[in-house]
Amino acid sequence: MKVSSLFVTSPLNLFFLIVLGFFSCKQDSSVPFPESSFGYEIPKPIPFELPQPKPVNWKSYPPDSIPKGVKFNFNLENLPSKPFSANEFRPLKAPVKTTSFDWNTLDSISFDLDTITRKPFPVKKFLLPPPLITAASVPSVWQGGTSAIVRLGQTEGLLGNKVYAMVTDPFGSMWISTDRGLTKYDGVEFLTYNFFWKG
Repeated sequence: MKVSSLFVTSPLNLFFLIVLGFFSCKQDSSVPFPESSFGYEIPKPIPFELPQPKPVNWKSYPPDSIPKGVKFNFNLENLPSKPFSANEFRPLKAPVKTTSFDWNTLDSISFDLDTITRKPFPVKKFLLPPPLITAASVPSVWQGGTSAIVRLGQTEGLLGNKVYAMVTDPFGSMWISTDRGLTKYDGVEFLTYNFFWKG
């Protein structure tokens, strides 16, 4: 209590308080404060107004000034055409070279299968999962080859980039082994069985 009374009753401290109050009241109140705390001016909305419409001047032409259309009669049967067949024969550019040899004169090595050392390997058997069915498109003609060589790949619906083996079963379906699994092709759709283990 003694410290606070000395601070207030000191003539020098009292003088400083009066000067501080005088200058604080003399501040110019016309200094504008920014509307935004970041110091940037807030954008002001401008009402949208449509431009004044302009009249459309239509030009009219008499019916006699419009030229009449020309008609051409044609028959599709009379158009020039060239028959195409995927199995047509194309002549070879050069005759095929043949080399004759005699099987009996070839060197042979005789061996007995029973004397060959063998090592058993395990065989895993399991049921195939449900297949992934994709529609098959028409096989395309192999680019750069004859028309009798057709292509059956990913463009036609086959899954996989690599083909390891193919075999045809007695029912006419083709079984294709790829890097995506085992695929059955019946000419209409592909049935892919993914039997690879997920490690």
